[in-house]
This record gives sequence, C-alpha cells and structure tokens, in this order.
Amino acid sequence: MSEVKIEKLTKETTPGKAKVLYDGWHTTYKGIVSESYLNDLDYEECLRKSYQHPENTYVALVDGQVVGFVSYCVSRDFDIPTAGEVKAIYLLKEYQHKGIGRKLMEFALAKLAQNHNQVILWVAAKNESAIRFYESFGFEPEGKKMTVLLGGAVDLIRLQKRR
Repeated sequence: MSEVKIEKLTKETTPGKAKVLYDGWHTTYKGIVSESYLNDLDYEECLRKSYQHPENTYVALVDGQVVGFVSYCVSRDFDIPTAGEVKAIYLLKEYQHKGIGRKLMEFALAKLAQNHNQVILWVAAKNESAIRFYESFGFEPEGKKMTVLLGGAVDLIRLQKRR
C-alpha cells in the first residue's frame, strides 16, 4: 500500500470525505440502525453535511484519494465541558485493518492532548468492533448512555480516556 498522508480537510477533499461518510454509514451501521434510515441516506446529504463544520477535520489520503477522516472538538456534553471529543472517525471498508484508522485516531488524540486531560466519544452500543478499536487506545465505558432516533432507536454509550 502507498504512503498514507493526513491533511486538513479542504474544499477539494470534501467530496471524498462525503463518499467515506456515505460508504461508512452503509457498511458500518447495517444492522445497527434501521434499514429505512440507511435507504434514505444519500450521497448528496452526506456532501451537504461534510461542508458543515469543517474545522478540526482531517482526511487520510492514499494515492491522492480520501480513504478516511477524523473530526474532533471540545466536548459537546454539558457535564464535562473541559474534555476533548472525537466526533467522528470513518474509514472505507477496504482500507480498514491496515493501520490507517490508528493513524487518524493517534493524530486526533495528539491534537486534543494539547488542551485536554480527558477525551470522550460516543459509539453505538452494538458496534462491537469500534468499541474494541477505541479500547485499544485506552477508552473505557464510563456509564453515560443515550438513545438517538435514526429511523428507530439506537443506543449509544460514552467512552472516556484520561491521561
């Protein structure tokens, strides 16, 4: 495999990020969110969402193609406003298990460590492979849960990593 480059999201790479988002939802969340929600999710909606809030979003490029991305921010949760948060990390299925997701996560965690002693993220409780991935970085369930409606109820759990 060619060298992986991690670069800040640009207008030129946003359509690639949207493709990763679209493909990610359809491969990762099949069986976790309702089929009707996934059927209604189209590339144009993912493109529109990808142009919103581009700050702190970085893409992984292989041979100039966007194959993954990570987004992070200050915690959006009111109970821990000083924590950092990994908002999203997605990788095209064919690039998973090649160390690219690890590079993206390490990049985001390094950026967040500059200003935060703890980092959180939310994950679908049924997304066992993602949970194992996050646990490999020291994230642990910390008891917070919520349910979101994505064509049906989806339970999320909050994971936390402390320095």
